[in-house]
Parts: sequence; structure tokens; C-alpha cells
Amino acid sequence: MNSSSVHSTDFVYKYKTLSVGHLNELQQDIDKLKREGKLSDHKTYRSYLSDKKFEIPESLPNARSLIALAIFTEPMLINFHLNGAKHEVMLPHQYYASGLTEEILRDIMLKEIVKESGHKIEKATQVHLKLLAVRSGLGRYGRNNLCYVEGMGSLLKLFAYFTDHQFEVNNWTEIRMMDGCEDCKICMSQCPSKCITEEIL
Repeated sequence: MNSSSVHSTDFVYKYKTLSVGHLNELQQDIDKLKREGKLSDHKTYRSYLSDKKFEIPESLPNARSLIALAIFTEPMLINFHLNGAKHEVMLPHQYYASGLTEEILRDIMLKEIVKESGHKIEKATQVHLKLLAVRSGLGRYGRNNLCYVEGMGSLLKLFAYFTDHQFEVNNWTEIRMMDGCEDCKICMSQCPSKCITEEIL
């Protein structure tokens, strides 16, 4: 299932659904990266991952589906005045209030995606969102490891929800890099820390 829509509050989104039967495979993807030493050992980075796991939440033991949701976020342009000159800077969504609330997210989930009454949802706060988005077919990895969604680029926020609703479509795709990244190395050449490599996923 795939949809793009304009919510009543003007939030544009796309989503994909997949069966919780794929949770073990999603966890295996992460475990493989750990075994192969492809995840940073930095203490702070590892602390972000310490509580993340693909598993059915105890609060919704009869969960049947997982919804991957991408909401488009426009960058904000701000002006700085320095030494008599104006400098226009693009501010990413992490640094300004977009008006997106938990209530709006729940409305999107229940009224526009699940649709059928009587079903429950539970926000998935411990899953790896980029991996979920790519495996569900919602997005693709770039060489720079960002997640890109068609029509949104990387200007997006990712969310995930468990639900006891069973969707008709069960999405599942291979981990893939965007076609445009295979022969392009602009981000790699411009990366100041040289952390982007030649290796293709």
C-alpha cells in the first residue's frame, strides 16, 4: 500500500505498510551490520542504538502490521545580518516548530491510513526508521546514508506505528541505493570528514 495525500492541516505524506512477520528480518539486517563492524563504535552513537530493536510492543501484543510514514517538511529560510551584509541560510526542520503534533499523527494513522474503526495503533519509538523505510519500499538510501523518498528528497520526517489492523498489501523490498547514486560521487568528494565511501550497498 502506498499513498500520498494532503492532510487537513496541509501535511503532505507518503506511507507503506508491511507485516510484523518481517520484524526478525529487519533485526537481522542490523545484527549483520554489527557483526561486520559497519557501525561506529563511538560511545554517543552506540547510546542512540542501545534501546532500539524490531519487536512487537508489549502494549500491543496482537500487532499485525507496521506502518512506515514520511511527512514532507519544507526548509525555513532565515536571514542573518553581519557586517552590513545579509546572509540567507536554510534551516532544516529539526530546528523549528512545524506544527506537527502527536494528535495530528494519530489522526493520519487512524482516519486516513487504517480507516476502519475499532483498531489500535502504537507509535514505534524503538525501531530503526531509515532501514524500515527502505525495506518497506517507502524510501531508498543515498550514498551519503540519508533516506530519500520520491517527491520529497530528504526533506522529511520519518515515523513508524504498529497496528492490530491487517492490511491487504504486504510490502517488502531489498535494501537498495538510489540509481542516481551509483555513478555519482559528489557527496563523497565534498564530505569534510571523508566518511562517505566508494562502497555500494
